[in-house]
Amino acid sequence: MVNEFRLGSVRPGLIIVPPQVWHGVQNIIDQTSGVLNLVDKAYQYEDPDHWRLPADTDQIPYIFE
Repeated sequence: MVNEFRLGSVRPGLIIVPPQVWHGVQNIIDQTSGVLNLVDKAYQYEDPDHWRLPADTDQIPYIFE
């Protein structure tokens, strides 16, 4: 399943991403934008729960513009 959310100064929002859900962010305007990422647990360097995939991966059925 893929969800796409378009947020901005006119339509701000809060998105809660559950654990083990891939997510990405893209700025689609020609101005600087900001994202505030809040976590509920401190990052554990010895046992990380943080993984990355390239934006153009075939493992996620979404194409960034």
